[in-house]
Amino acid sequence: MWKAEYQEDRKAKHAEEFLDGFSGWLHADRYQGYHKLPERIRVVGCAAHARRKFDEALTALPKEQQQTFRATEALCYFAKLFQLEQSFAKLNRKNAIPSGWSRLSLF
Repeated sequence: MWKAEYQEDRKAKHAEEFLDGFSGWLHADRYQGYHKLPERIRVVGCAAHARRKFDEALTALPKEQQQTFRATEALCYFAKLFQLEQSFAKLNRKNAIPSGWSRLSLF
């Protein structure tokens, strides 16, 4: 489910009021106000935002250093993760786990 609300400022109290009664996983950006929420709400990050930081680190280096930099390896893992995500989007409930898949492995 997706839900949004506009506020004039970024005070943490708005997030807590907006999520009153909610418990579960909150997929959000790195806004610090979310990390002050009650324990019934678990904040999880966005893989696309995390990937961007590795990409920025990589592009800050000269080309000759990029291939041996660990961020290159991380970007390969993100590419595999996003590829899996695309394949999952094509599945329906009846074939949710393709035959032959016993576990997922990015490595």
